[in-house]
Amino acid sequence: MIERRISRVTRPPPQFLAELRSLPSPFTREEVEHRFPKLSPSSVSVYLSHARRAGLIEQVAFKTFVHVEPEERPRLSQVALEVIDLLRPSLLPSALEQLSIWTDEDLAPFSHDAFVNPFIVIEGPRDVLRTIHDLVSPHEGVAMVPSIRRLGDALWSPRFPGARVFLVPVSRLEGTKPTTMGFNVPKLERLLAVVLTMPPLMPEAALTLMSRPEFRLSRAWHAIPSRRTAVVLGALLQWIREHQPSHLVLGQVEEEFGEWRW
Repeated sequence: MIERRISRVTRPPPQFLAELRSLPSPFTREEVEHRFPKLSPSSVSVYLSHARRAGLIEQVAFKTFVHVEPEERPRLSQVALEVIDLLRPSLLPSALEQLSIWTDEDLAPFSHDAFVNPFIVIEGPRDVLRTIHDLVSPHEGVAMVPSIRRLGDALWSPRFPGARVFLVPVSRLEGTKPTTMGFNVPKLERLLAVVLTMPPLMPEAALTLMSRPEFRLSRAWHAIPSRRTAVVLGALLQWIREHQPSHLVLGQVEEEFGEWRW
């Protein structure tokens, strides 16, 4: 009950993350507990889980972790650069670390110019997104989208004329990687979760994305935001099995699930 209650609190305090960064890799949970004697073991466990989900650390063995090195500055569109310049003076570094930021250019290799206008998507906690909305709305068209599942509808919807910034509340950051700019960017597996919610891009974009050598189906399952999207992925894999039996992802299906008896 205590751990469940702790898991509902906000992400680790900035001082916890700062101390965590000072530990040399690899480090163990016991070392973290020793560094924070006033925290209960269950609190340390939950905070480490939050840090792992945010892509700041990676578990490499039982109770053993390493730091995830930030990616170099990602290639960003002019829209994204302008929005980030608006946010940086007003958001604390701990708030930036809770965000995943990506643009239409991240989907461009898989979408075949399906998007006419440039856009930027910012995923993160709802309270941070409210602040971002207030900061950006005087300068850019902003749309608050209820969930990733509704993002595809919003991008093609006439309800948001002129919107170039889409804010999506999320509670976890699986499938992202930190950047030297302070925020996170999505890995291929998280982009797949987005593509699965966009019928106009299916199945071609998903097939192209999953054929990339760096794509890992095991990470994709963790990045899926909902059961409904997981069902879509399962149905897609079944379709690939029947219609494209030579697709590379089917080898990963065998690795993940052994003999496939769907």
